[in-house]
Amino acid sequence: MLWAPGGQNRPYKCPRAVTAKRKEHHYYIRRFASTVELKANSEDEQELLRLTATIPFDDRQCRNAEVDDLRLPLIQSYLKEVGSDLHRVASKMPADEYRRRL
Repeated sequence: MLWAPGGQNRPYKCPRAVTAKRKEHHYYIRRFASTVELKANSEDEQELLRLTATIPFDDRQCRNAEVDDLRLPLIQSYLKEVGSDLHRVASKMPADEYRRRL
């Protein structure tokens, strides 16, 4: 699986043919189970460009966060809920080791 987080310079274009000497870059989006190229100035392209002003919540950085901001009881509760093996051994290890393993 490939995970590509949203960045500051979205949307991204990629070449239609990677091996071409003169690369033509185009926007691509996922539409259901398919990846499709967006046609220039299409409604989908305009929508994509409007969305560039926002970064998805899960991809936002908190530049002033510190390790001590992590609330271990909340993390442990979540790990228990999802059945993580880390939850079973967390109470037996120092907090720094626990955080590192996360």
